[in-house]
Amino acid sequence: MVEAAQAQALALWEDLLLRGLAPHQAVARLYSRLGDLKLSTTDVRWLTPVLHGNYATWRATPPSPPSRFVHTPHWHLKIDRVVQYSVVAEQTRQMVRERKPRTHAFVWYGREGEGIEIFYQRLTMELRESLGNVFVYEVRPEWPMEFADFHRSCADMLLEAFGVNELAAIPARIRAHTAGARGVQTLVYIRHQPVRSPKILDSGKFQRYLEWWDSNFAPLLEPHQFALLGVSFLVNNPVGFLNRMSVLEEVDLQLSAVMLLNQMEKLALSDLRDFLRKHNVRLPLARRDQVLTQILERTGGRYEQTVEELKNLVSLAWNLEDDLPADATAEETEEEW
Repeated sequence: MVEAAQAQALALWEDLLLRGLAPHQAVARLYSRLGDLKLSTTDVRWLTPVLHGNYATWRATPPSPPSRFVHTPHWHLKIDRVVQYSVVAEQTRQMVRERKPRTHAFVWYGREGEGIEIFYQRLTMELRESLGNVFVYEVRPEWPMEFADFHRSCADMLLEAFGVNELAAIPARIRAHTAGARGVQTLVYIRHQPVRSPKILDSGKFQRYLEWWDSNFAPLLEPHQFALLGVSFLVNNPVGFLNRMSVLEEVDLQLSAVMLLNQMEKLALSDLRDFLRKHNVRLPLARRDQVLTQILERTGGRYEQTVEELKNLVSLAWNLEDDLPADATAEETEEEW
């Protein structure tokens, strides 16, 4: 009857039955999904089951992927932002493949409502799907209230996030989360909260944090461990923010790289058309552009509002056909041929 246990059980069965993972791998993945399950290592509810068994190999036949005529799962996380995601994915794959740099920091920014936090979710979901044999371990630090003692503030932030008492214990904590998945490379995804004000973290302090990260965190990682640092900023003046972030060009990092992604901008009609086509989200063709234009007029192209409108639209999409005259339906069929 414990909700935390129910969430863990569902996650375990999804990996066993839907993904075909071996039991020991499914258990190991529970550690990396604590954030998704709204659990943390500071809560006794995070305790994970231990399975006792003996098998040389595990054979499974997971279900076939959905038909291409069914829209892509998690489609609402994949609207536009193709350029930003492609940069992160390619640079991360290259880091793991070439074993350098040890860590890679990505910075993105945009106005309120432009999907800053949705992009975090997209990275979590797509990196796990696309990195194959790489174990993705997500950690969500909370920014300190102040940086009076900069080293101590940064260290305490990560100690709390990893649930350890000293920085030197972090590699062992990472290994504990991948227990049972030997020989697999691990990507530690540090998912920072969006920075909503310079009072939390201004450009100067952010530069210092990157330098601290490079000299204090990156050297701790073991040969099969890599880290992706994701930091986002909610801004009112994107041009001014971009100018202030020019300080990133002056950051001298030895084991890490940093990249500022393009601004998360408002959505346009072409973005929605492209998205619907790529992800098999089906809408009656005769009314598609009219409906999408109406959505953009209501939302002003603001990302999060547009996503919510599209969710409602997809769930009711085929009801739109009831309003079409017979000849319009015929034209749609002809055009789809």
